[in-house]
Amino acid sequence: LSIGAEVQEGLIFNRGRMNVLGLGFLTRYRVTLDFPHNRLYLRPGKSVARFENPDMTGLHIIRDEGKTLVHSVDPNSPADQAHICAGDEIVEVNHMTAQSHKLDTIRRIFASAPGDRVHLQTRRDNQIQNCELTLRLFSMAVGKKP
Repeated sequence: LSIGAEVQEGLIFNRGRMNVLGLGFLTRYRVTLDFPHNRLYLRPGKSVARFENPDMTGLHIIRDEGKTLVHSVDPNSPADQAHICAGDEIVEVNHMTAQSHKLDTIRRIFASAPGDRVHLQTRRDNQIQNCELTLRLFSMAVGKKP
């Protein structure tokens, strides 16, 4: 990706219903928003060369009223294969309550190393489910399952 004279390599792009330029990318720059002219200006910051580790679970999570919730699940991902669904509550991550972790910490756990395992306890319709996800890179092929 080239933005002016800056070139970013090793970025990960996914196809999805939402297009978001995430905070992980934006924190690399000094960002100026010019609302009247509909423009975004980026100047390199201290961490412009920082590498972003990819999520290897396929989970997109949010925190709402103290609960850690699954916002969406990428197709063909370990979370998809474990039948985790949007709206599920994540109760535990690696045998510790999800509430005891910051959201950023959980996301770092999800981006550890291929082959690492993450234990999740989820709740759906007041039923608890335990699963173990083996982290891996996965294809975001739309409409295809392995």
